[in-house]
Amino acid sequence: IAAGHRRERVCSTPLYVATQRNDYRRTLASLLAQAADGSLLVSEPVIHPLAEVWEAHRAAEEAAPGTKVVLAIG
Repeated sequence: IAAGHRRERVCSTPLYVATQRNDYRRTLASLLAQAADGSLLVSEPVIHPLAEVWEAHRAAEEAAPGTKVVLAIG
């Protein structure tokens, strides 16, 4: 979600859908509208090699909105 908090995640699980139906519908409608008008943005990956696992953890705690920390293996 482009305007959401960096720790927000969209997760379509049966419990969420069953217990938070209005929130789920509002979030899904917003995502579909963003996808339709081309404004839906993906998070930009910040890649850390496996040898920098602790740095990656620290980076994840301080990640800027619109980014995600990825730990590269291999």
